Parts: sequence; C-alpha cells; structure tokens
Amino acid sequence: MSGNSELKTILIYDQLDAELKFFVLEGNYTHLNKVYMNSVLPDGATKKAQKAHDKLQEELEKLIYGDGGDILLPYTTEFPLDVIDDGLFGSVAVIVAGFLP
Repeated sequence: MSGNSELKTILIYDQLDAELKFFVLEGNYTHLNKVYMNSVLPDGATKKAQKAHDKLQEELEKLIYGDGGDILLPYTTEFPLDVIDDGLFGSVAVIVAGFLP
C-alpha cells in the first residue's frame, strides 16, 4: 500500500460534564491514553508512579492549552470519520483523555 504512513492520533477529549471534543493530532500520542488532568493515582501508588502520572498530565495540558486557559488546537464535536477513511493510506490511533472537574 502506498501513501502517507505517518501516524495520526484521534484524541477523544472527555471533560465528564461537557460535550466531547475530538482532536486530530499529527503523530503518536497513544502514551496519553486514559490521562486525565486534575487526577491522582489511587492510594498506594508510589511517588515515582505519581510523578510519572503528573508529567503526562502536564504534557496533555500543554498540548491542549499551551500556557493559557483557552484550547489551542482545532477540534470538532463530531467524530472525525474522514480521518479513519484517510487511514487507509496511513495509521490512525484513537485515545481517550481529558480533564476532571
């Protein structure tokens, strides 16, 4: 198969009490799957694990909000099926991440 082999990531952005947002990101962001800003690991998690979790939360925050409080990236409120169709010529990953109020 020919064409673009660059991975795209569809990020389903979940804020629990708000409408879902869908971001199409260039590259592999699968390591951010199930990362929720404003969350903590369960009791018993090591300090090292919590620090790694905090680092992922910070990465997600910078990606979505930059240094401000407004969303930086374009998004849609409809699942981007066209990206899946385009995926015939590349790879598409789907992840869920978000913010806990």
